[in-house]
Amino acid sequence: ADFANDTLKIDESQEDKITSTHNDPQKTPIHLEENLVKKALDLLRGAYKIEKNFKVTLEKGIPIAAGLGGGSSDAAATLAALNELLGLNLAIPTLMSLAEQLGSDVPFFASQAMVALGTNYGEKITPLTGLKALKFEIKLLDQPKLSTADAYTRLDLSQCGQNREQTAKALEAIKCNDLAVLNKNLHNDFEQLYDVPKGWHLSGSGPAIFRLL
Repeated sequence: ADFANDTLKIDESQEDKITSTHNDPQKTPIHLEENLVKKALDLLRGAYKIEKNFKVTLEKGIPIAAGLGGGSSDAAATLAALNELLGLNLAIPTLMSLAEQLGSDVPFFASQAMVALGTNYGEKITPLTGLKALKFEIKLLDQPKLSTADAYTRLDLSQCGQNREQTAKALEAIKCNDLAVLNKNLHNDFEQLYDVPKGWHLSGSGPAIFRLL
């Protein structure tokens, strides 16, 4: 599938106004009070005692709740945009520290790394180098979406964390730019919750899947 990107626009305003539109084939509703963009705005404003208001427009092209990191990347983009707009000159490690307070996936996007290893809960980021080019196809499974909370609740923990040898091989393949070995060792514990076609891999907690080309 050819998914569009999200577009975020932030300007100073007389009063706060956050609007969001999306082209989601499953028409997943957007709850602005729960939206990570608003949480990122409030977090940075509170941390640095900023009394200004902002007009925020979020145009979503990334499917919502699909495991593609759309909301997390929007939150990281909000922090980066406000940092520039307000001239705060916050370094990337500082933005990553703020991002940790928003969710385990947000620090990766705040790090600006293209490829990285996430440890602890995924929020401790170590950038990785080696991959020269990566092409992949993405599509959505025709299966019901699970919220992240529901996905974690349904996991059989006895089947999780059993692929450490594959993880080590995948990390080595990234360093060596060996896409064949990388593809052979990709894995995701959340795949136990979905019927994933052979040759495809689950992205995040799903239901988006991808395959390397």
